[in-house]
Amino acid sequence: YALFSGERPVGAIGLWPVPESWIDDFRAGISSESDLKPEQIAEAGSHPTSCWYVSGVVLDPAWQHTNAITNLLRETTLSWAVECDLTFPVRLSAMAISDAGEKLLAKYGFKLVTPSFKMKDGFSFYERSLERRDLRLLAAG
Repeated sequence: YALFSGERPVGAIGLWPVPESWIDDFRAGISSESDLKPEQIAEAGSHPTSCWYVSGVVLDPAWQHTNAITNLLRETTLSWAVECDLTFPVRLSAMAISDAGEKLLAKYGFKLVTPSFKMKDGFSFYERSLERRDLRLLAAG
C-alpha cells in the first residue's frame, strides 16, 4: 500500500498474510524476517487467514509532521478490510526498528511481546489482536 502526493510516492506500508507457524517462530526469536519466503506469503494468502505481518512502514521525511501517516494507515486498513479474506480475530504482528516505530505501534494498540534482545533480528516484536469491530477504530487512527 502506498500514499501519493500527485504522482510522487510519499509513504508506504507492507501488510502480508503469513503462516501462523512462521509468526510463532518469529515471535519466539527462532526465525528472522528474512526467513519469510514469498511462497509462504502466497500460501497464507491463498485462503482466509488470521495472521498478518506489518513491515516496511516508510514516510518521506518532508511529510513527517503532517497527517500523512494517519492517512496511509487509514487507507491501508480500509483497503485491507475490503480486499483481503480475513478470519477474525486477526493477529497483527510487527517489529519496531525505531523509537518512532514503537510510538506508532503503541498508538494503534500494539503491545510489546518480545523485547529486542530476544529477537533474532535484534528489534522488538509487537502484536495486536483485532475483531471485526476494531477495524473502524484502527482506520480512524
